[in-house]
Amino acid sequence: MRLDQAQEHKPLWAEFDLSWYRQRYRQEIINIAGDVTDENLEAFWRDFGSAYGHSPNRYFDEVFYRRNNRSVGDGIHRGIFVSGFQHYDEIGFQECAPHWMFDETGYFIHNPDLTMRRLKDEGLRNGYDHYLRFGQKEQRISTPFFDPDVLRISLFQARQAYFSPQGEFTRFQEDATVASLRCSWYFDPDWYLENYTAVQEMITEGAYFCALQHYLSNDSPTAFNPNPYFDDGWYRETYQDVATEVALGKLRNGYEHFIRFGLKEGRLPMEGAVLQPQSICNMRDNAFLSYVRTQGGTAAPEIMPPMAPDARAEVVVRRRAVLFGQLNRSPLDFRTGRAPRLTVIIPVYNDFAGLVETLTALHGARHLSLQILLIDHSGHQFLTRLDTLARGVEIIREDGANPEHVRERLISHIHTDKILFLKTGLVVTEASALSIIDQLDAEADLAVIAPLILDRNGRVQEAGQHLWRDGSFYSFGEGAESTCPALQNRRPCDSVGGDAYLCRKESFARAAHEDDFATAGYRFATLGARPRERKVACRIIYDPRLVIHNLSRDEGFEVEGDGDRAAFIKQYGDFCAYRPVKAAHSAALGASIKLLGRRVLVITDDLPGYKPYAASLRLVSTVRNMIALGLKVTIFSVTPRKAQDAALRRFFDPEVELVQVSADLTLQSFLKARARCFDYVWFDGLRLVPQIWGALTAAQDGLPLTGYVCDARQLAFETGTRRTPMMGARDGWETPSEEAVLKEEELTRLLWLFQSIIVASEHEVAALQKSGIEKCCSLPIGEQRENAKPFQERADLLFALPVLERGDVGYRALHWTLREIMPRLEEKLGHPVQLHVSAVPENIPLLTSLRHYIHLGAPLEGEGSLEALCDRARLMIDPSDASLSLTAEAECALSRGLPVIASGEGVENGVVYVSNAPELFVEAIATLYENEEAWDVYSEYALRDAPKREDNLANLKAILMSSKSHEKDW
Repeated sequence: MRLDQAQEHKPLWAEFDLSWYRQRYRQEIINIAGDVTDENLEAFWRDFGSAYGHSPNRYFDEVFYRRNNRSVGDGIHRGIFVSGFQHYDEIGFQECAPHWMFDETGYFIHNPDLTMRRLKDEGLRNGYDHYLRFGQKEQRISTPFFDPDVLRISLFQARQAYFSPQGEFTRFQEDATVASLRCSWYFDPDWYLENYTAVQEMITEGAYFCALQHYLSNDSPTAFNPNPYFDDGWYRETYQDVATEVALGKLRNGYEHFIRFGLKEGRLPMEGAVLQPQSICNMRDNAFLSYVRTQGGTAAPEIMPPMAPDARAEVVVRRRAVLFGQLNRSPLDFRTGRAPRLTVIIPVYNDFAGLVETLTALHGARHLSLQILLIDHSGHQFLTRLDTLARGVEIIREDGANPEHVRERLISHIHTDKILFLKTGLVVTEASALSIIDQLDAEADLAVIAPLILDRNGRVQEAGQHLWRDGSFYSFGEGAESTCPALQNRRPCDSVGGDAYLCRKESFARAAHEDDFATAGYRFATLGARPRERKVACRIIYDPRLVIHNLSRDEGFEVEGDGDRAAFIKQYGDFCAYRPVKAAHSAALGASIKLLGRRVLVITDDLPGYKPYAASLRLVSTVRNMIALGLKVTIFSVTPRKAQDAALRRFFDPEVELVQVSADLTLQSFLKARARCFDYVWFDGLRLVPQIWGALTAAQDGLPLTGYVCDARQLAFETGTRRTPMMGARDGWETPSEEAVLKEEELTRLLWLFQSIIVASEHEVAALQKSGIEKCCSLPIGEQRENAKPFQERADLLFALPVLERGDVGYRALHWTLREIMPRLEEKLGHPVQLHVSAVPENIPLLTSLRHYIHLGAPLEGEGSLEALCDRARLMIDPSDASLSLTAEAECALSRGLPVIASGEGVENGVVYVSNAPELFVEAIATLYENEEAWDVYSEYALRDAPKREDNLANLKAILMSSKSHEKDW
């Protein structure tokens, strides 16, 4: 689709804006071609202006696009593209940023309800197309540097019109006065112009539109600070890894790193800054923004006593007075013209102000296209005023004489199959969290989602409800801090309070007809208490992503009464018999975890993303299979990390509990707090055992007698005994050091502690059995994948070993490959080939220090880097001695149809085993690299022999059962 092609829908970024173009480039047009008529102006831009860096409209910035995408400039220089816009229109629109105020990738990250499939179904080209036509009017965001809510605050303070019919983004582009206002907490335009006076001159001369454009698109990005609370020079000097990345051009400046990574990693923005711990860390709310909003005060805040109830009530009254004034000028409008995706039901009694609070919060989620239904229980006429404050809201009046009729009317008015029930005064904290409604579609047996409900002070009122054996309820986590680790994982529960929940329409209708039980908790508990009577499975799940604040009251929920409890026990006594005996609420967190089913504690040295990709892959795949077997998993990391929980959730199912050691929590204290809560203990790596065995011994009374499993699939790398090629050695291999041999013997002696031991291959099983260790077995990592990429779509080589520190196996083998193999290979093939290495944050500086080798490709970062490399590489190489077992990376490669060249001896299909002599190693690579027919054979064999998912699940189940000899089946 080209700019000059006729089409039914043309994105706004693709339209040629004649009046804007002439005004923006008036003098340049005259200098190039003299007087150009309006009829010829678009042709002039296409034939001449675009080559000079002219933009076709205000929504696409040609100069920024070229600077931000260096390959585009090279393509223009070589004649492949005429302009950056041509590149964007043909290719770049899928992922490149077209403007300094919009990020295509960020738009989908921060708006998870949007997908490319959905946009294409709506006839839209990309995320930017959606944003210009709809998203900006819905106050969506894509970049930290433009937040419409912040801009509207600035407009209000500047006494400008508060709302814009076309959207704040367009208004910002059209009005220089608006562009001079603050539109983000991450950038201060007034401070910027005051400290960099030359920028104001450039704006006056027309070189830049505003201060923000200069900061985001100038040629010296590290020379300017965005506000008084971030020092780019200090940041790069303090964190040398960041300075390296900036110097290599991977990051624009230190501020980009801080916003994307540093803030979540606990790094400081400037010398002397003190960021207070904060449970929430997202683009609109985090510790740095709190620091900026309080004008960067570094003194520790004074601990204030709790606010008195009267004072809190006065604050709420004043806030609502301001809110009413704003809504009288600009009413809330829930009308979107699209079919609703979610129905919100709000019962209204006499709290009209609380209703307005609830509606105002929901207005931020109107991109979901909400249907708002109010049930008027008030008996008054004050709801007649509602249309002056909110539009697109339906009201169903109560009929005291016939409540059944009201219930039927309500259900008949529901136009969606998903319902959010909210009482007045409850505020959805993060409107985007409502996107979890898609979870109801993904899980057919999921009926109700229970939210995390907080009081005014941020303490927990409810995080799902559980039943005691006597039929009474307790609210999980009641009174705890919202940051409590036990609240951060998704888990099943018995019921949900009657003040807020997300559910299916049929679940709402069934619970509404449970006349025997007046309390909502018991009505929903019946959904899980009647397995024989119900026709479909039904689960109630607590999900911490749905956070709701209760602004109307502070006390906990009243969910039980003697009559309801007695009736419930009489009707569902068998169900209650399997609940725990009622205990003190202090034991609620530990006790409730035990009743959720078989639990496994996975102890790891570090979390995924912070250790070799193979180790991360092994842990992630194992935990995924545990979840598939129905186990409840808790992962405890003995390495403290400041990464936010959300950054780790991309690796694990939401039901997995993540716990990290900290100053306030040790492994020993954790095990004592969770005494008798775990059925299995899984060790992720053998070298972890010596450092934690003391904590396990001290807490042994609360741990299972059996069920200990050690995942020793990285034994050769943990002991340092895996060999690498060495020129001049007797057999071509280096001799393991005495320290490595002693370490291997020391760690191997620990294997007697476990009931099951997992190693990488049958070769290692046989070797351990010769040593007298019989309880070991192998468990592959890779799983059979479909639709592997063909030979012609692949290029370059992939290095298989983890590179963590100077002198380790991977580092020595990488040096040998770059020095002995790659030059010979290029000479033999007659063309250059790149060698790529998967990367984690810790080894990126180490890899970048080797960039003087011309054959070393840039390391890839982030989730899925190994899979991405496996899909695009033509061969994987492992120059270490792979005779005992393949690496986890090699197993992953084979499962994706990528052949492997390995040194040593073996029989695995898809692997070419050769001598470690450089000439023979190069000969094997070159042969398979250029012979498509031979490559196809090895790729087909690799895919055919890769283990299937069901086989891995069966093997894992057998391993766990063998660790508990008394368990014959689950």
